[in-house]
Order: sequence, then C-alpha cells, then structure tokens
Amino acid sequence: MIKILGKLPKIFLILFLTIGTFAENQPTASEDGAEFVVKTSLEKKVAYVGEPITLLVSFKAKKNARAKSIELDEPTLENFWVKKVEEVKHSTQKAYMVQTLNYKLFPQKAGEYRIPAIKALVGKIVTKRQKRGAFLDPFFSTKKEHLEWKEIYSNTLKLTVKPLPNNLELYGDYQIEVTTEQQKVEANRPLNLTISVKGKGNIDDVKKFKLTIDNVIIYADEPTISTQQIRHLYKGEFTQKIALIGEQDFTIPPLHLEYFDGATKSIKKISTKPIEIEVTGGERDILPKTSTIKSHQSIQTPPKTATKKEDSHLKYLFLAIGFLLGMALMYLLNHLKNRDKQPEPNIIKRIKKAKDDQALFSLLLPHIKESRVISDALKKLEENLYKKGTHKIDKEELMEVFEGV
Repeated sequence: MIKILGKLPKIFLILFLTIGTFAENQPTASEDGAEFVVKTSLEKKVAYVGEPITLLVSFKAKKNARAKSIELDEPTLENFWVKKVEEVKHSTQKAYMVQTLNYKLFPQKAGEYRIPAIKALVGKIVTKRQKRGAFLDPFFSTKKEHLEWKEIYSNTLKLTVKPLPNNLELYGDYQIEVTTEQQKVEANRPLNLTISVKGKGNIDDVKKFKLTIDNVIIYADEPTISTQQIRHLYKGEFTQKIALIGEQDFTIPPLHLEYFDGATKSIKKISTKPIEIEVTGGERDILPKTSTIKSHQSIQTPPKTATKKEDSHLKYLFLAIGFLLGMALMYLLNHLKNRDKQPEPNIIKRIKKAKDDQALFSLLLPHIKESRVISDALKKLEENLYKKGTHKIDKEELMEVFEGV
C-alpha cells in the first residue's frame, strides 16, 4: 500500500489522506439493536423561510440497560432560530424505552442545509473485580465501581429552504386588531392603544409597530409575545401597547401586516381601520368663532343717514372700540390658555405619593412639554420600565418645577 501511494503525484496523495482523515472523524450514527440509540427526524424536507418545522430528537435505551447519567446536546444550526417545546414524550418501542424531545426550527435564510448529528453522552457504572494478594479465589477479591462515558450519535438530515417572495419574513396565517379604551379624551391626557396580532406561523418575527401622527406625542411599549404548541401547529399572540397624547382631534391611521399565507401559497396584506379620536379642552376649543366677530361688527355699523363729519367721528370711535375689544379678546385667550396649562391642584401631593415608576410615568406624561426636567425624568422612567434601567428620579426637583408654574 505504501509503495502504491509513493507512486501517486503529491497533490493526489494529500487529497487521498485528507479524505481518509475526514471520513475517520465523521461520527457513526447509532442504529437499532444497540444498547442506546439517538434518532432525529424532520416533519418535512422542503420548507419556506420563516415556516415552522418540527424536529424530533429521540433517545432510546433498552429496557434492561442501566445508565447513571445521560447528557443530550441541543441542536445548534446556523441561519435557523431554534425553539424547544418543553413537553417531553415518553413511549416504548419493542425492546426500547424512548424519550422524544420536540424542537421548532425557523429558517432565516434560503438554501440547502445539512442538519448535523446530535451527540449524547451516556454514563454507565462499570464494576471491576480486583484480586487481593496471590489468591485467585473470588473470596479474596474486591469490587471497584467507576463511571464510564460513551458517546452516541444520531443520524444527519437534509433540508431545503425556499425564499419568500418580496423579501417577506412572516409565514403562516394572521389577524390584526387595534383597540382603544375610548374615542374621546381630554387634551394632554394619555389615550391607551392596544395592537394585537394573532395567528399560526413564525409569530415571534412580528416586528414592533411604529406610529407617526402629526401633533401627537407617542410612547410605544416593547411588545410581548405568548406562544403555544397545539398538536403540530405553532400558535401565538403579539401584543403591543401605545400611549397617545394630543391637544386636538386626530386620527389613528390604518396599520398593515403583510405575510406569506402557508395554505394558499400567496402574499396576503391585512389592515386595520382608521380610528377617529375626539380631543376636548384643547386650544381649538377656545378660539373665537368668525361668525360671532362679524355679528358684532354688523351691530356697530353707522347709519347711512349720518353726515360726513359724524361719519368721520364715528369711524375713529369704532376704531377705538375695535382696538379695545381686540385687546380684551387677546387677554381672555391668554388667560384661558394659561389656565389650561396650570398644574393639577394636587399634583405635587400625587408626585410625593407615587409608589413606583409606572405611577410616576403616567402622572408626568401629560406635562412632557412643560419643562426639560419633566421630559428628562420621563426618559429615565421609560428606560427603567422598558429597558431594564436603574435611574433614580429626583421627586424634589420635579415638585419644584410645578411649584414655580
């Protein structure tokens, strides 16, 4: 054999040795009949990006086998999001006791994939008899036990992942709904909005919604996703809460969700309906009506029978009256506007009694535009509530802001 290899060109010799080494390093899949066996299987061999695929990993041990410890590797796959279903199924297959683990694979990228072998480490207690002295009689020997580990490998699998059209990321079947606690709210008071997406598929990949509405302050919470496995279906619900603060009427625009329907193999786009929100007590409600001003002007129009001199005097008189009325009207508007901006009589006491960050956040939110101190405090509170922040809020500084208004 060595003589034959010596006659081969060097490049072929290296290739030959490399292939041989690679083959030796490949784990041998366990097979039925052995004391311990690991088997893997896929629900399907062809899938779309984002389509949930069931991967079953079964560990089989003969009924008379005694394993002290079993360690089974988790599947780790590049370009896949892997989620373990907590339920473990126990069953029997002829001479074997079987434990089956359930995983959901969510492919993130199209391509041809090889699911590598999964390794199990099985620890067995091995007993060895050691003789004492020169006697061979078992009476003069002792037993010594130790843990012996054995590596067992599963089979490998192949999977084809096809891309979704239009660079879509969602696969399955979904419904979307937007609800508000009310459709009429006071100016500068938060209105709570809830976005709900329900369905089956890779619902964990639903992205956070972003709203943009003119002249409306928007605070969006981080979404929460709850999922469950029902037979072979992976279902869940996406929930996101948003607080809206406006000074005048506004419209919540339609929200859209586009996905690839697994049943019809087509693109679907679902949308919500716009929601009209009425805002009371805002600046719009205190502005004077044009018709009222015109009626005052018509009452004060001088009679046509007056002389030119009287017309001249009346002209200056009405100009003076109009100027005074205008000044009075501007004072009234400023008074009303400033009155709306006055803090609540007991807001300082409520700041003192705020038990947690959530209560303080809700209390300060309507006053975000009134002071940099308030807006900075709201940013810190938002990080504490939604980004695991640990900021300390100076309540004394906040109360000074409201005392100086």
